[in-house]
Amino acid sequence: MSRYVHDTLTVWAAHARAEAELAGAVRFDHSAEEGEPKSAFSMAFRTGWYDDDFAFYLYGDNPAALLADCSASWLTLDQQATSRIPSGQDWNALYVISGGAGDEWRGEEVRPPMPHGSVEVGGVTFRLLGTFPVIAKF
Repeated sequence: MSRYVHDTLTVWAAHARAEAELAGAVRFDHSAEEGEPKSAFSMAFRTGWYDDDFAFYLYGDNPAALLADCSASWLTLDQQATSRIPSGQDWNALYVISGGAGDEWRGEEVRPPMPHGSVEVGGVTFRLLGTFPVIAKF
């Protein structure tokens, strides 16, 4: 029996030359002895730390196909986000953070301001598509 849970996802379109480049941009550095772990992505988008067990990336296809793949588990995401995919760049990846990632992602009012437009992070270009209410299928 499937269980459905209401949730939200924040989604970025990305362009990376290689999957390893994308992974490096979003990977948290846990080696620092003081302070919270950081990634190039979290610093650029001012997210602070979030539980990366609640984040993932999809690489290797066009964003609409990646959203469709993601929608097998996060129902309605493709219907909401496909029209928000930017044009004019060879977008080939998505970065997704679940609403369960931590306090910073619980509501619009507590999220730090994010830059607008396309932002280059560690050789990867990211563009925020938005935060979407979805139904998680487990």
